[in-house]
Amino acid sequence: MLLIICIINVIESVVIWPSPAFAAVNGAAIPPKMQRTKRMSSYGCLNCLDRCPSGGWNDTAPVIFTTMPMSPIKGRLYSNNVVDKKENTSQNNINLTSKNSTQSFTTSAKPATTKKEFSKMQAAHSQNSSFENDVDLIAKAVDFAAKAHRCQRRKTADGTPYINHPIGVAHLLTNVAKVYDPVTVAAAYLHDTVEDTDANFVEIESEFGPEVAAIVRECTDDRTLPKELRKRSQVERAAKLSFGAKLIKLADKLYNLRDLERLRPDGWSDQRVNKYFRWSREVVAQLRGTNEALEKELDEIFNRVIIEDQNDE
Repeated sequence: MLLIICIINVIESVVIWPSPAFAAVNGAAIPPKMQRTKRMSSYGCLNCLDRCPSGGWNDTAPVIFTTMPMSPIKGRLYSNNVVDKKENTSQNNINLTSKNSTQSFTTSAKPATTKKEFSKMQAAHSQNSSFENDVDLIAKAVDFAAKAHRCQRRKTADGTPYINHPIGVAHLLTNVAKVYDPVTVAAAYLHDTVEDTDANFVEIESEFGPEVAAIVRECTDDRTLPKELRKRSQVERAAKLSFGAKLIKLADKLYNLRDLERLRPDGWSDQRVNKYFRWSREVVAQLRGTNEALEKELDEIFNRVIIEDQNDE
């Protein structure tokens, strides 16, 4: 357990760029004028206003790890093979459809829905997995996320590299929530890859196994819906999420609210900021009882920031 924590902390120290203006990737600095993009491919950035300094992206170019082993995952919980949708008709039918994939497939993944089930899952994993497999899963997840989000920026005025967000969410899970389950931590690194890049659920399951893919699926909003409907859907679906997805959702909200409190996006008025905090509080209300430490941090922000009688825009 201690070794897993050390590895996660090393990953965070290596990957989080200290300067929002220049992010060192493959020995090259990304200039400030490279804007945040909504979509990109592992083979090339889409919608970038400037080409990457490296001349574009390809799957073989290393982002972070040059010495970390990337051997295939062999642990009980993980599989490098896509589950055959004809193999077992009694399995859960999860629609793994994304922007660039119309495949719908079946997975045997059944994420823990309660804290008790989650604890049992972690205990079973500890007995049937190995340190090498756990480290490999997490390292692959960071590498995959870094490639997927490579040319993206946060909405904040300082243009922070987007990869800082999933790394920050994973950091909150391990350092605040004290959650060290490698499947959940890996899903935290990957939670925005399908929603905000050209990655798809078939890729995620193939690379990281059905458990990780199922959690990422739960954390992914349907981009085809109008923004307000997506936000309302988050509130309505929150209580039905698996326990791992609830943990990631809480950490995600905490990271975003801290970021917004620190530096709001350009053009955001006080009313819009307040509206976002109040909506986030609605989502968190549906997740109560998941993790006391994360909820305490969120409550402190809500009590400090939200203005109850302020009219929304």
